[in-house]
Amino acid sequence: MKYFANSNIMDVDFVPEHLIIVGGSYIGLEFGQMYRRFGNKVIIIEKGSRLIHREDEDVSEEIKKNLEAEGINLHFNANCLSGEMDGDKIKVNVDCKEDDPQVKGSHLLLATGRQPNADDLGLEKAGVEMDEGGNIKVDDQLRTNVL
Repeated sequence: MKYFANSNIMDVDFVPEHLIIVGGSYIGLEFGQMYRRFGNKVIIIEKGSRLIHREDEDVSEEIKKNLEAEGINLHFNANCLSGEMDGDKIKVNVDCKEDDPQVKGSHLLLATGRQPNADDLGLEKAGVEMDEGGNIKVDDQLRTNVL
């Protein structure tokens, strides 16, 4: 299967003909825009109803307009269910309410987010507080509760 998993996407020495990106937040959008500007076809599949859900809706809408103006194909409210090879193409089957339930391309990039890995640092022994998502709690000055 042609995908970027288990490799550093910055080390890729080729340009994918038709890139499918799963994830409509910062990393997926940055790579999508970069590859589109290289002249490639790009489809971005987003699980939510808009891009970059942490931003205000008007910001998301402006980003959407800009990406569409550059020729990036966006799919919203789409849950990726599976991916498989279909000849020399990758086929991603999605459960979507508005768009085609199958998306085909030459390569697949999963940009579905990051997860903090501070849980194995032993910060609890130092009394550093963590939130429910595993992030280190900080104040407006980026200081922890331990001074």
